[in-house]
Amino acid sequence: RMLETMRQFALERLAESGEQHATRERHLACFLALALEAKAQLEGPGQGAWLKRLDRDRDNFFAAHAWCNHADDGAVRGLRLVSALPRFWLSRGLLVQGHHACLEALARVHAEVGDHMRAVEYDRLRCEGLMHAGRLCGYRGLDGEAGTLVRESIVIARRNGFTELLASALSHLGFVYLSLHDRPGARSCLEEALALARTLGHVPTLISQAGTSLAELERIEGNLQAAEALYEEGLHHVRATGDRLRTMIGLNNLAMVAIAAGSGDDRRARMMLIESLAISDELGSRRGRLVVMEVCAGLAAHLGLWELVARFDGAADIHTVQMGRRRDIADAAFLAPLIERARAALGSEGYATAEAAGRALSYDNAVAAMQEWLDRLQGVA
Repeated sequence: RMLETMRQFALERLAESGEQHATRERHLACFLALALEAKAQLEGPGQGAWLKRLDRDRDNFFAAHAWCNHADDGAVRGLRLVSALPRFWLSRGLLVQGHHACLEALARVHAEVGDHMRAVEYDRLRCEGLMHAGRLCGYRGLDGEAGTLVRESIVIARRNGFTELLASALSHLGFVYLSLHDRPGARSCLEEALALARTLGHVPTLISQAGTSLAELERIEGNLQAAEALYEEGLHHVRATGDRLRTMIGLNNLAMVAIAAGSGDDRRARMMLIESLAISDELGSRRGRLVVMEVCAGLAAHLGLWELVARFDGAADIHTVQMGRRRDIADAAFLAPLIERARAALGSEGYATAEAAGRALSYDNAVAAMQEWLDRLQGVA
């Protein structure tokens, strides 16, 4: 609400008042507490409301993060802050900003503390921060850096017996190996991650994460029945906990399996996409809507609607790139043969024309066109 010039003037007066340190400390304490409260809530059924709540204070979180360079115990508090916000950053397309914030938090000098409990706490925070930094790198396509960060996280987790963090980090490292086309490396990590997650039966979200990651590998290798079973198991767990984001992801993945299997029954895929899109709207997830659009391109290919394949693919691709993300490797593998079929049906020039039309659509217009198409399909079902 305030002009930037007025804001800068106020900050200058604050610095001159001699009260800046105390004020900034209270600000950091306030927004660190909010981030920690949100961290747990972003795993449950109230995700949409909490994401909207955090939207209002995006700049406050980054300001609090910056103050950790000067704050008392800033290294520890900074790691707590960045480890609470990755789901918010991912949902809002803040991958670059979140990645940089994680690296800055990890780079802060931590004063050595003799107390064993404090040392273990710092190790846990650093382990989590490295994992999240690597995860954000992976989504951006920075596979080399992602692997380095996540491997360091795994070393800390194994050394300290942080089983939950180890299972999660192994899932992310498996994703990196998949992106590097190292399937044996991916399988080794993902099978260990799922085995660990299942020993922690009280953490259903972790079972879903590890199982879904292994299902991605099975889907890439053409083992659709194995992939479907793992996706179904994961979806069961996240529905039980009310995790709307992971429910959306599970629905998209199962819709892709249904289309890839070519069973002839497209109604199930259609209904899953409609539910997934509704959850994306509930969460305000820009990337969530684009994944639905990618699957719609696959569904259009299944129905022989070749121009629509190209339009949806073009729109989803351009807006994903603008978010600083890349298409997940399993999703790219799902779409590649379907896009080739569309290109063969339309000819290279015809496909390029339809794809360009999709790329020319604004994000809102592309989403509206997809919604209208799904509504029409539902109406004739």
